[in-house]
Amino acid sequence: MMDSYGETQEKPARGCSWPRWREKGRIGSRPKRNVCPFGERTRSAREGGIGGALGKEGKVTSGLWFSDDDLIAKLTSVEDQFVERKSKSDKGGWLRTTVAFANSTPIGETAVLFIGVDNDGVITDNANVEDTMKSYSDTISNSVWPLIYTAPRVVTLDGKSCIAVIIPGSAERPHFAGKSYVRSGTQSVDASETQYTELIAERMSKVRELLAWKGKSITLESVNRRGNFTRRGFSTCVVVDCNQFFLTAAFSGQERSIPLTQLAISRDDNDYSRRLKIEVEE
Repeated sequence: MMDSYGETQEKPARGCSWPRWREKGRIGSRPKRNVCPFGERTRSAREGGIGGALGKEGKVTSGLWFSDDDLIAKLTSVEDQFVERKSKSDKGGWLRTTVAFANSTPIGETAVLFIGVDNDGVITDNANVEDTMKSYSDTISNSVWPLIYTAPRVVTLDGKSCIAVIIPGSAERPHFAGKSYVRSGTQSVDASETQYTELIAERMSKVRELLAWKGKSITLESVNRRGNFTRRGFSTCVVVDCNQFFLTAAFSGQERSIPLTQLAISRDDNDYSRRLKIEVEE
């Protein structure tokens, strides 16, 4: 049996389908080139294990399969926009670089942070790479918001080892080197992902105004234009929620989502309280 690489493969075991047989790594003698740091590539992509490493079209970032030779070449070359080196004790530098790479690297591309390396690309005295990797993971997971997906690898050169952290450009940007907090009753608590997204969205003037009316009644004016004829209808709805993409409003208990690009905001001058009015192009 020939595979897509033109190599002869043994027949799959009875009761084991071809795709699953391939997933188990039984692919004849074909060398493992550019091994994905998240493990077997199709499983990672299918189960979403790489998270933010997926590009805009859901394609897996190719840089995640850097070979050891690729990483050593980056380690020993000069630093550039997508390569940085930090000592094993510079936790603040790890944090700043990880956030900067996730925010600045183009979606679908990757950057590399080397830990345990001096500025000349020389690996410092051997450290416990497992402890360093755990320390890095703890530093990022406890300090970055929202979560950044990374792929730490161990790289060995001249008998010494360091950590190479592969960081894809994040579709969840912006990321911050510190969590956001909100009030819950009498306590300050970590903002949830939903609350964080809402805080970011509130920076947009239209979203901020609509969220100020959350849970309140507003006037909706629907506008239907047909040639030279325009028909207008008026109704009352309650603002349920709003983000940077759409408004969710309730009409007699039934919710409807309205793209922000279709609505304009004003005041209802015919209402004594001059409540908010949205005009929606139907």
